[in-house]
Parts: sequence; structure tokens; C-alpha cells
Amino acid sequence: DINNDINNDTTDDDDFYEIDFRYGTRTKLAYEGKRDQFVSQGEEGEDSSAYKSRSLKYILTSSFLPEGVTPDYYTFIKWRLLQRFISANVHVLGTQSLLLGLGIKNKNSLGLSAALNWVLKDCLGKVVRMFWASKMGRKFDSDAKRWRFRASLLFALGNGLEIVTYVYPLFFLFYATLANCLKQISMLTSSSTRNALYNSFREKGRENIGDITAKGEAQISVVDLLGIASGVCLSKFVVGGEVRNILVT
Repeated sequence: DINNDINNDTTDDDDFYEIDFRYGTRTKLAYEGKRDQFVSQGEEGEDSSAYKSRSLKYILTSSFLPEGVTPDYYTFIKWRLLQRFISANVHVLGTQSLLLGLGIKNKNSLGLSAALNWVLKDCLGKVVRMFWASKMGRKFDSDAKRWRFRASLLFALGNGLEIVTYVYPLFFLFYATLANCLKQISMLTSSSTRNALYNSFREKGRENIGDITAKGEAQISVVDLLGIASGVCLSKFVVGGEVRNILVT
């Protein structure tokens, strides 16, 4: 019991400890004269570069990695972050393909007609999302991991169909609507199974689902930004400046 350990150690006035009551951990502290503060034992005598390196590691770890998770969590996030990075790249290409397909199809009337096609595909996607939620919502809990995997596949397929709109611009509305429907289904399925999946990575006795979820979103934000930047660079080699030419026209 940590409380008994604390009481026993208070008899020695020379020892100081940092106590974490949430997880029942205790870290012995030692006075560091150079920094005029108490530090965890073992850190005394560190030079400035080692201290900065350790501090940076701590900041990154506390910002992006949750506490109290099983080893399977780290295997999961490696594959998840790789999938999100690739998905962000393809998403940039898909969005650019939508603009190209829309511009080629409506190059003589890019204004109202293009806007109506874009809005229509989004509206139909939302309708499919509502239908999917009403019909499939009760089935997610029984097999959350498999449904999460299916959601990733559907999102990738949706990105692929967006690229097809550039190849077949005359069928823009059909392929764009189908792509958006698949992505809406994917996002709904992914968000519905997220907590059940994260819950499986908790260590026994830990109530930290909020921490796992928050750190997961932080990881995704960074990877998405890197993926978008990579996708923009990649798109220059794939389609060049055609988007600019269409918009100027």
C-alpha cells in the first residue's frame, strides 16, 4: 500500500519523493544544485544537453502517448499512423482529381453547374450516412475491430473513386457521389467503433479511455498534416498545374 510506504519514508528527513496517487507510483527526488531544484534520482549531474533531450522526450511522450495501455496498443498505432499517412496522401490526390474532373466536365460553365454537382454529391452522402446509422448501428459492438478494419478499406476505396472522376469526367456526379457515400459510411463506422477498440487497449484497473482517445487524435493530427504536405508535393509530379489552368479558365 503506497500510503504505508509514504508514512514509513517520512521518518527519514533526508529523503523526498514525488507521489502519483492516480497510479500508485513513487519517485525518489534528489537536490540538483546547478538547477536549484529537486529532480528524480538518477538525473543528478546531467549536463544541459542531456537535460534538454530528456525534457523533449518527456514532452513528446506526455503529449502523444497515453499512460496505462497494453503492449498491443503500440503495435496498433504503428499500423494506424502508416495507414493515415497514406490515406492523407491519397486524399489530396482525390480532392485534386475532383476539381479536375469537375473543371473538365463543366469547363464552359464552371460556376453554377459545378457548385450544384458538388453540393448534390455531399447531400446524397449525408443521406446514405443516416441510412447506414439506422440500419447498422447495433451491429458494431459485437465485432468492433473487424468493422474498424472494414471502415479503413471503404475510406481507401472512396479516395480511389475520387481519382476516377478525373479519368471519367462525364460521370463525375456518379463516381463522386459513390465515393462520398463510401467515405461517409467509413467515418460513421470508424467513430462508432473507436471507443470499443480503445477500451481493449486499457490496462486492467485503469480508467483512462479519455486519455487514450485524446492522444490518438493528437497523433492523427500530426500525421495528417505530414501526409497532406507530402500529398501536395506528390500531386505536382502527378498532375502538375492543371488545377490552376482549369480555375483560371
